[in-house]
Amino acid sequence: MYVALAQEHLERASGRLAVGDRAGAVGLARRAELDAEVALLAARETGLRDAVHRTLDDTGQISDEAAKINEVARRRAGR
Repeated sequence: MYVALAQEHLERASGRLAVGDRAGAVGLARRAELDAEVALLAARETGLRDAVHRTLDDTGQISDEAAKINEVARRRAGR
């Protein structure tokens, strides 16, 4: 979404520049830059969120394995 907005603002900035509206072009180019930055932050957030979920899944698996090992150790100790 933000990438599309950035592209749209760049196209509009080019149009403004073509008719000699330098100030309008600069303003739209700045908006395009900000939209692109938001898109980048959103992508990073998604990547970080995915990494956290993977880590939590891995932690859960390790905890399950540790519980199984403890259960086996208790059974062997009880023999």
